[in-house]
Formats: sequence, C-alpha cells, structure tokens
Amino acid sequence: MNSRERILKALNHEEPDRIPFDLTGSTWTGITNTAYQNLRKFFGMEPDEPKWSDVIQQIFWPCGKPFRSF
Repeated sequence: MNSRERILKALNHEEPDRIPFDLTGSTWTGITNTAYQNLRKFFGMEPDEPKWSDVIQQIFWPCGKPFRSF
C-alpha cells in the first residue's frame, strides 16, 4: 500500500496497513529542534545541525535515518 492509498483509507474510516504518518510534509507538520535531537539520541545517533524551516517557531527540516523506519 502506498502513502496515498493509506491516507485515503484512513479518511474513509477504513483500516490501512499501518498508521499514516506525516512529518515535515509542511511547516505545520514539522518538528522542533529539541524534539528532533531527542529523537536522534533515542536512535543512538549524533546530534545534527538544524536546517531551519521556521526559526521563530524553532521548526526545521530533518533529514536522514530516523525517519526511514516509519
């Protein structure tokens, strides 16, 4: 099942193969620097230099390994 099919199933109140997950698809679904660094720490990764999306809200574009597992 691809991501589009997963979203459509969820919106139609049907059960997808897994829970739809969106992180950093837009500024509204971003992650703060603190939360991202804690997530990297949880996965046993070194801290990462932020690539800012919105400095005021402390939201930035994460990249890499932690999000490939979702």
